[in-house]
Amino acid sequence: MRNLTWLPALFLLAGLAASAEAAGGLNLFLNSPRAVYAEEEEVRLDLMIEAEADRSVSFQYLQPKEDGFLFVGGEWRLEVRVNGVTVPEFTNHMPPEPKAGTLQLNLSPGASFSARIPFYYYYYPFELPADFEVRLHYDGSVSNPVRFQVRRTEGRPVAGGWLINGDFRSGRDFPLGWRLTGDRVRWEKEPPALRLTLDRATAEGPGLWVYSTFQELKAPAEFTLKVRARSQGQEIIVFVEGWGLVAGRRRLLERNECFMHPAGTESADYRTAAVFRNPQVRWLRVKVYTYLKVGDIRFESVDLVPKE
Repeated sequence: MRNLTWLPALFLLAGLAASAEAAGGLNLFLNSPRAVYAEEEEVRLDLMIEAEADRSVSFQYLQPKEDGFLFVGGEWRLEVRVNGVTVPEFTNHMPPEPKAGTLQLNLSPGASFSARIPFYYYYYPFELPADFEVRLHYDGSVSNPVRFQVRRTEGRPVAGGWLINGDFRSGRDFPLGWRLTGDRVRWEKEPPALRLTLDRATAEGPGLWVYSTFQELKAPAEFTLKVRARSQGQEIIVFVEGWGLVAGRRRLLERNECFMHPAGTESADYRTAAVFRNPQVRWLRVKVYTYLKVGDIRFESVDLVPKE
């Protein structure tokens, strides 16, 4: 078996060949690293593709290409069943993200390559806990099914606040109510905080961010955003987002952009208003974002307090 290693990670998926259908001359091997996920955890499905004959493969990827994330919703189709019910036209692309790119691969018999499939189930209004069954289809080939469960967060809002675990004190392997990705975002348990570490490429490029989980909201609504953070000169923006349902998917309808300009290197408190006027808003999510300068920034609390 020959591997094409243009993608950043290769996965050995043993014992799945018998359950994959290769009508299109390709074997598609799908794997879920976990049987159970918490709501705070990202679901990444591992994919290995092996050619049985000379094949040209149109690999569609989410930007950036270096992540090796497969775009699903076009030629690559995920058949998704949730609690036994089929989800029509599932996709893992969320506009206005950049359009998917295409890489044409020519595979000889026995050649293979691997990729990952980000499974962004939370852009659909599924009630948790939920049991998922997933198969991948491409050009006549069908993967083996994978099954896993996603459980609802165990977190609760802090007294007087709206966000789950706004003081970052609750959790075991991760802070409840928050999604952390990448090795530059860490949860510190004592004293509790989210620490984001920016190198030069990240600080001067995309920056770093952390998302809260989605929470139900009845709009119109007004909040006071309260943030306590310690910065080494990095700029801070907290996006307080309002989401609604459009064509069966969650879509961003309103966004409060809350800018904070740290003046020193000590912990400081910030207050600003966040307002939702669109009555179609049904869910709220917070994105904590930082950029501009190299170094560490600690978020010691992030919460929303409803205005009376």
